[in-house]
Amino acid sequence: MRAKPARPVWAGRIEKFRQESGLSQAALAKKLNVSAMAPSRWERGINQPPASVYIQLGKLAGNPSCWYFWERAGIRKSDLEVVLPGLNQSDHDGNVVRTVEVVSVGRKAKLDSENKSRNLLAIPLYKTSQPVGTPAATKILREEPAEYVVAPLNWCPHPEQTLCLRMSFDKMWPLIPAGAIFAIDESEKEMSKLAGKVVLASHPTCGLMVHWLQKYGRTMMLVPENKDYSPTYLQEDDWTIVGKVLWWLAKAP
Repeated sequence: MRAKPARPVWAGRIEKFRQESGLSQAALAKKLNVSAMAPSRWERGINQPPASVYIQLGKLAGNPSCWYFWERAGIRKSDLEVVLPGLNQSDHDGNVVRTVEVVSVGRKAKLDSENKSRNLLAIPLYKTSQPVGTPAATKILREEPAEYVVAPLNWCPHPEQTLCLRMSFDKMWPLIPAGAIFAIDESEKEMSKLAGKVVLASHPTCGLMVHWLQKYGRTMMLVPENKDYSPTYLQEDDWTIVGKVLWWLAKAP
């Protein structure tokens, strides 16, 4: 007789959290806005929740259990503590006091009325059909992301319209190195208002490009930082601005 496979640890943790919370599977499904059968399949280890559900489970669980679920979503407490040393502070009795919170995340980073006082944002890091900077990179793959980037909320003027991508080539070197993660504000895409800014632009055959958007007289151009590459002249019927590049993150060489 074939032995029954062991249930994954994460399945047991979800069931334990649900039971300790006094929730039925149907009630948990309603809180997470998923199908009624989803919690049952998670607890049996048939399907694993997506990252967005793990983040919601962490919010429901609270400190310290939240970190197990958030780490399953790719958000690690140790990473936050390196970037933000003041993440946790102690009171006079030695109790840890949380000074920052991670806001809720759906298919895009978003805020709701309960989260406006919090000051960290978890932003989805999406993939593209091909590396950014190649002609075949014509599409942002917006399925459930496997990774998130945590950034200060005041870095993102429009959280619900913010996403992250990864730079693949050296066309913006040394300003933005290859491999850097950059954030896009999709609410800002009007060419006339973005001259002099770094933008993500899209073309049906040229793909996705991260360049300076410059205006010379009546001509709009995409200008790379790396002068080994030539600028691109824009015709508005061929090119669209996906959004303004807000900031970028990269490892030191």
